[in-house]
Amino acid sequence: MSSIASKLTKRTSLPPLCPTAVFDASLTPEIAQLPKKQNTFKSGLHVWNDNIHEAHEIAQSMDGEISADYWHAVLHRREKDFWNSKWWLSRMSHPVLISTWDPTGNSLSTARREAKTFVDRVERFVMSSDADKDEKDELEKKQAEEMTALLEYCLREAT
Repeated sequence: MSSIASKLTKRTSLPPLCPTAVFDASLTPEIAQLPKKQNTFKSGLHVWNDNIHEAHEIAQSMDGEISADYWHAVLHRREKDFWNSKWWLSRMSHPVLISTWDPTGNSLSTARREAKTFVDRVERFVMSSDADKDEKDELEKKQAEEMTALLEYCLREAT
């Protein structure tokens, strides 16, 4: 994995469900310097860096590319645009979606349903005044697992 990706995936705390600030602004120009053929990987790095705006710019410019569409679903979930996140999940198919969200690794419909259920759980959690630390930890861990798998997929595809 790239040095930028290693910095981001090995940060001391997991990425928040809904970030309020960029994690490390000094990484933004480094990510921007990566070649265009790595755009889905770049979008993922921005998602990991909690730079939702930059991630969105890239993902939106690549509408229809499966990894860009998946990052689009993830970034909308992270910016509390839950309906839009589920919309993107409804219209895309991705091997990481299936391997992350369907325990059998076979069913796109199961994966979509489970991913949308996760979006609903995140929404309930962030909108609740009774924040449970164990639930937060579980949700952030699953989010990091999904984002890591998608980032690794994008890196393999770009190299």
